[in-house]
Amino acid sequence: MKNKMLVVILLLLIMVSQVFAGNAVENLIKAAESGDRKAQKELGCRYRDGNGVSKDYQKAYMWLNKATIQGDIYAQDDLYKMCYWEAMQGNALAQLHMGDIFYDGRGFIHKEFLVSYIFYNIVAANKKNKRKINVKTKLSNLREKMKSNEVELAQESSKDIYKLIYGENGEKNGTRENAILIDILCPDKTSAEIELAHEKNKDLFRIIYDKNEKNGTFENAINKKYNNRSLDILIKAAESGDVEAQKELGIRYRDGNGVSKDEYNARQWFEKAAFQGDVQAQCYLSEAEYNAKGAYKSIVLSYVYCNIAAASNNEKLKIEEIRDKLQKIMLPREIDKAQQLSLNYFQRISEKIKNNDDTLEAALNKEFANGTVENLMKAARGGNIKAQKELGIKFYNDNNFPQAIIWFNKALRQGDFSVLSYLGDMYYYGKGVPRSYMMAYAFYKVAAANNGEKLKINEIKDKLLNKMTFNQIVEANSLSLHLFALIKNTKIK
Repeated sequence: MKNKMLVVILLLLIMVSQVFAGNAVENLIKAAESGDRKAQKELGCRYRDGNGVSKDYQKAYMWLNKATIQGDIYAQDDLYKMCYWEAMQGNALAQLHMGDIFYDGRGFIHKEFLVSYIFYNIVAANKKNKRKINVKTKLSNLREKMKSNEVELAQESSKDIYKLIYGENGEKNGTRENAILIDILCPDKTSAEIELAHEKNKDLFRIIYDKNEKNGTFENAINKKYNNRSLDILIKAAESGDVEAQKELGIRYRDGNGVSKDEYNARQWFEKAAFQGDVQAQCYLSEAEYNAKGAYKSIVLSYVYCNIAAASNNEKLKIEEIRDKLQKIMLPREIDKAQQLSLNYFQRISEKIKNNDDTLEAALNKEFANGTVENLMKAARGGNIKAQKELGIKFYNDNNFPQAIIWFNKALRQGDFSVLSYLGDMYYYGKGVPRSYMMAYAFYKVAAANNGEKLKINEIKDKLLNKMTFNQIVEANSLSLHLFALIKNTKIK
C-alpha cells in the first residue's frame, strides 16, 4: 500500500513539475519574442540541448542568432560552438551557417572568406544533401573576392575536412573522434584542472634521471670543467658564450649552490644554453615550465622545449617519452600552438648553430674521415642529386637526422621527390626536427601523389588527419600546394 502511495505522489510531482516547466518555457518564449536577448539566449540553449522542449537545431540557431545580433557575447560563443559541432557531425544546414558566419562576421568572429569557402564547398560536395541547399551563388561571390591561390587552398582544405566528416567514400556520418571535435567540446582548462593533471604526472621528468635522481647520469653528463671554479670565472665564461658555463651557472642558481637560489637567473642562463642547441638546458627549461606555480605554469612552453630537445634523438635521456606523456594531457589546440612555436624556436637555434665552428662542412669531414664514402660526399657537394639522396639515407639510417634533413632538402630542391616520405616521417616522429603534424601531413600528402607506396603513405596521412586542428589542416594544405608548385616547376625545367 505504501509503495502505491509513493508511486502516486511521484507521478503527481512529475505532473506538477511539467506544468511549471511548461509555464516557464511559455514565459521565456514571450520574453524572447519581445526582444529580451537574455531570454533569446536561454531559449536557444534549451532548443539546442532539449531542455524543457524538443531538440531543434533550426530554432536553437534562430534564437541564439537573434541574441548574437543584439550583442550578447555568450550567445555568440554558444552559436559558434553549436554550428561548428553540428557542421562537423554532417549537418548540412549547420555547414551553411558556418559559411554564413565567416562570410558576414558575427560578434567576436571576424570575416574570413577562406573558412567561409571551405564550409560552403563541403555543402556543395555532399551529393546526399537532403536539404538540396544551393551554394553555387555564394561560392561564385567568394571567388570574386578571393585571390586564385586562396581559392585553391580553400578547395584543397575542404577535401580534408570533408573526409573527416564523411569518411573516404563520403558515406560515414556522426561522432568520429578527431582533434577538431575534441577542441569544440573542451573549453579552456581551469587552473584547478591543470593542477590536477600536474598532480597525476608530478614525476613526469624524473625519468630523465637515474635511480639517484639529481645525482644521476643526466647531470653527471655535464662538462665538469666548471664544477669547482669560482663564480666570477663561471660568469665570465658564460657571458663570453661558453654553453657549458651557461648551463652550470643555471644549475647553481636553480639549486642555490654557492649563490642564492634564483629561478629567474637560472632560467636566463638555461635559455642562453638552450638557444645554442644544448639538449640538457632545453630539458631543464621544459621541467621548469612544467613545475612552475599558478600563472607562471605553461604546459605549452614545457612541450616546446621538450619537443626541441627530443629532436636530438638522444635515446638515453628518454625525452621523447616525456613529450608523448605531455601531449596526452594537452588539448589539440595547445599541441598545435606548441608545435608551431617549436618550429620557430628550432629555426632560431639552427641559425645560431650554423654560425658556430662546427659547421656542416666540419661535421661532414668528421663523419667521413675514414674515407669510406668520400666519393659519395664529394658528389653530393658537387650537386649530384642521387648522391645527395643516398647521403641523406645514410645519415637517416645512422640516426644522424640533422644531417639527413639537410641532404634530403638539397635533393628535394633539385627535383627528387622520393625523399618526401622520409621528411614526413622525421616531422611525424620528431627525429632531427621538432614534431609537427602540420609539416608531416604536408610532406605525406605530396609524397602520396608522387610515390609508389601511395597506400602505405595514405594510411599514415589519414591517421594523422584525425590528430590535427582546423588551422593545422589549412596550414598543411598551404605548404603542400607550395610543394606541388615546386614539383611542377622542376618537371617543366
